Amino acid sequence: MKWAGRILIALLLLSVMVVTAAWLAFPMYAPALLRGALHGPSHTIELNGLGRPGPGGIGFESITATITTPPGPCSPDSPPSIYRASLGKGRIGWKLNLSSLFGSALLNADLSLQSDSLAVQPESGQFVFTDRNPALSATLAVALQRGAAPTLTPTSLSYSIDDASLQSGALSAKEIHFPLLLNPQKGLTPRGGTIRIGTIQSGPDRLPVANISASFPLLADSLQPCTISLLDCSADLFGMHASLDTLTYNMKQGMAAGTLSLTDINIGELPGLKRTEGELPFATGTFHGTIPFVYRDTTVTLRNASLSAGPNTRLSYYNRENKEWLTIELNEGVFLQNLNAAASVSPDKGVGLSALSASLLGGTFSAPPSRHNSATAETSLVFTLKNVNALETVHFHGDFGGKLIGSVNGTIPLALTPNGPAIRNARLRSDGGGTITIRDPQTGEASYAFSKPAAVLTRHPGGATVIDFSSQELKRTAGGGELLISHPAGRARLFFNPDNPDIITLSNFSAGFFNSTMSIARMDYDMATGNGETSIHFSSLPLQKLLDMQGTKKVYATGTLSGSIPVTMENKTFAIRDGGMNAEQNGQIIYATTPEERAAANPGLRITYDALTNFLYRDLTSTIDMEPDGQSEIALHLKGRNPDYQNGRPIEINLTIRQNLLDLMRSLSISSSIERVISEKALQQRTQ
Repeated sequence: MKWAGRILIALLLLSVMVVTAAWLAFPMYAPALLRGALHGPSHTIELNGLGRPGPGGIGFESITATITTPPGPCSPDSPPSIYRASLGKGRIGWKLNLSSLFGSALLNADLSLQSDSLAVQPESGQFVFTDRNPALSATLAVALQRGAAPTLTPTSLSYSIDDASLQSGALSAKEIHFPLLLNPQKGLTPRGGTIRIGTIQSGPDRLPVANISASFPLLADSLQPCTISLLDCSADLFGMHASLDTLTYNMKQGMAAGTLSLTDINIGELPGLKRTEGELPFATGTFHGTIPFVYRDTTVTLRNASLSAGPNTRLSYYNRENKEWLTIELNEGVFLQNLNAAASVSPDKGVGLSALSASLLGGTFSAPPSRHNSATAETSLVFTLKNVNALETVHFHGDFGGKLIGSVNGTIPLALTPNGPAIRNARLRSDGGGTITIRDPQTGEASYAFSKPAAVLTRHPGGATVIDFSSQELKRTAGGGELLISHPAGRARLFFNPDNPDIITLSNFSAGFFNSTMSIARMDYDMATGNGETSIHFSSLPLQKLLDMQGTKKVYATGTLSGSIPVTMENKTFAIRDGGMNAEQNGQIIYATTPEERAAANPGLRITYDALTNFLYRDLTSTIDMEPDGQSEIALHLKGRNPDYQNGRPIEINLTIRQNLLDLMRSLSISSSIERVISEKALQQRTQ
């Protein structure tokens, strides 16, 4: 008996040692033991860093799996899909239902899996799905067969996706939430739930769509087994809320379709239009509309979309006193309709436009397919406008008035660059025009009428802008007088100086002025301070036109002048220093008097009248100076002769005219002091 007890104790110790050894050696022989379950024709699973089992679970360092899924009934012609999944460090837990073993060879097991990371990617690399701290649970039916490895059959699977990401090329969806419930016996079809996506990005930049939400129906449509319907869909588009009642996805065709409804979209919240707190509003009003769309093969197609403006929808511009002076206003109602477009979504190129056409403000708006330059990461688009009634949307306020009419035509080449949007040589023109009235305390009220404007515009990504402008004519009307400038044209440069963005540079300006040419080589003007300086050059300026502008009634002249007028602007006033005009060739001056005037004149004045009855000048020079208050002094120096006076002896005349040129600008037709100066000026004669 003593030996029997010792043998029993030895056997018990041996059993403990065997169990302990098996437990200690479990990580080494477990993969071989589970090989039949881990390797199969449609899957391969590798366990790395497997720990030692506890009463209800086991830890691991990583799990990698390759899974091949056969073509589904909705895509029978597709090749099998191969997916690779990897789990980071985690733990597998289990709960066995041993009662099911009685009367059958099936063992039901509830499994749970927790890991610090999950990544799933198809063999094609088309996308990668990642999740942090995933938690999965499943119910398995384990078939125990004598002499063979057990077989595992999943009967249910649930995975609460929380803060996951989906990356496809440059596009990525982040903050994905979805309580995934799958029924393996029904093709892994989701069983209800709401999917939410926080943001969508293209590279580091967020796209203007966020907070996407859609619900899966609890039961699939048995009549359309290959169609998934998402209900109560919504998203924030450009910060505004948009919704769809139903979004359908045909798995057989790979096509999604729906109608996006936009309601009360506040344009003041749109990117590029939104202003910070404390700033004056730039954009006010609302949009609403419908956008039917179809998504298939990475292409979104729009058909007959339309947008309408709500009341008081406008863009506002302000002067230095923060008063509204110009607005671009849309009439309440439809302004964009019959919008048809197709845009492709490429992982490498982002979003590209492949077609666009629409009716806009009574005209048409279109664009051919966009072009993408992979070397510079730029996408180029060219928009074409035909008969778009854009001028009629412009309204003036405050000290400005008037009205613009006519349609706009042209092309706008737009480049989307990594540094921002750019416009390159946009060409816009109109056969219309309009009148702008400006009320100024210093110069009074003046109206400017222009016709057939045209512009070539280039905008760099940083905001620097060049505008080459022209017009058929510009007519200034003030106080009953008119000043006509024909074919004004020039170049304006804006926002080129980052240290002082208020600087505007005008260059290569030219215009027809009184049948002559007026030009400005360059002028830098500071809009903030009202400071700047330039020189205005005139050539072939008819002398008679200047006399007519002065309002003279007795002086007639021939010949033309040329010269430069230096202008200095300070605090929004301007002055002229050392300007001058000279005759380009010989000419004639006639001062007409009546016999009564000649009879009443004194001897000196009568000599002046006689000399100017037919004065042929060979030299005519002048100087001009003007103070900021408008007081000016014009000095004229003439040399010539009168063949009908004293046998044509040489005559030299000096005249000094003092008047307020700002008063002249107010009316363009004031009573001139030239006649008075001639009447009072002593005649200076000398023999040459």
